[in-house]
Amino acid sequence: MSRFEIVNIEQGSDLWLKFRQSKITASQVPILFSESPYQNLYDLLAEKIIGTKPETNTYKLALYEKGFAAERAGRLYAKEHYGIDLNPAVVVSLMHKHLMASLDGFSDDRKTIFEAKYMGKEKLSLVKTGIIPKHHDIQIQAQLLVSGAEKCIYFATDPEGESAIAEISPDIALFEEIAIKAAKFMDVVGFIKSGSKQKRVRS
Repeated sequence: MSRFEIVNIEQGSDLWLKFRQSKITASQVPILFSESPYQNLYDLLAEKIIGTKPETNTYKLALYEKGFAAERAGRLYAKEHYGIDLNPAVVVSLMHKHLMASLDGFSDDRKTIFEAKYMGKEKLSLVKTGIIPKHHDIQIQAQLLVSGAEKCIYFATDPEGESAIAEISPDIALFEEIAIKAAKFMDVVGFIKSGSKQKRVRS
C-alpha cells in the first residue's frame, strides 16, 4: 500500500498556496515543536483559519532566489555523486491526512528525497561536523514520514559558495511525535472553524 500521493501542483503557485491551507506542510512542522525561527503557532493558526499569508519583501525574495539556486546546485551535485535524478514534487500523506511535503527532490525509485538549504557560514561549519539545525531536521523527518523514503540527501551552502552534504535517516520516534502534534493542531483548527460557522449561522 502506497504511503503517499503525488499532487500535480507547481510549488509556489496560487493553487499550491490554497491547497496547503488545509494541510500542515513539512516546513511548518517545526512550528508545532516551537523550533521555527520564522513563524509561531499563533501565526500558523491565522494562516490555516483565515488564510493570512507570511509577509514578503525584497530581502525575503532575494533569500528565496538564493534558496532556489542552492536547490539547483544540490540536484546537480546529487546527480554527479549519487547518479540519481531528484525532481521536485508535492506529496501528500495517505497515512496521516493532515500532512504534506513540497520536496526539493524525489528520486524515481521513491527511496530518496532531497532538501537544499542556504545558510550562513557559521551554521554551515556546524553542518560540516554533522550538526543539522533542529528545525531543518524536524522538517526533513516530516518529509520522510510523508514520502516513506529511506533517506534524505541534505545539501547546505553558504554565501561564499561553500557547501556540505549529509544523509539523514528516518527517526521513527520523531515520526510519532510529528503525527500526533499535526493531528492535534488541525483538530484545533477544525474546532475554531466550526465555531465560527455556527456564529455566522446564528447571526
